[in-house]
Amino acid sequence: MKQQLEIMKVLVASTAHLTAQEAECISSGQAIGDTMPSPMGWEYGGIVYVGGLHAPKDEGMSDGLADVITVARANGVEWVRFDSDGPVLDNCATYEW
Repeated sequence: MKQQLEIMKVLVASTAHLTAQEAECISSGQAIGDTMPSPMGWEYGGIVYVGGLHAPKDEGMSDGLADVITVARANGVEWVRFDSDGPVLDNCATYEW
């Protein structure tokens, strides 16, 4: 019997979609606000679970972060990897810092 593998999708996005404060929180593994779970962070970004978030723009997140979460949800993705070398997504706010 062939083993059933469970495979999940992860959206990769540039850290340019984050404010400097959000990028620091994610890379250091700190939660953003009260509702976003703590990310798994590293020096150049981190992975964030976004599947359980509701109305991100109402939760004190930047427009860029909320835009990326909206794109992830629209594509059935529950995890976002923010990476300094990741792609800048169309129609998502960016920040220079």
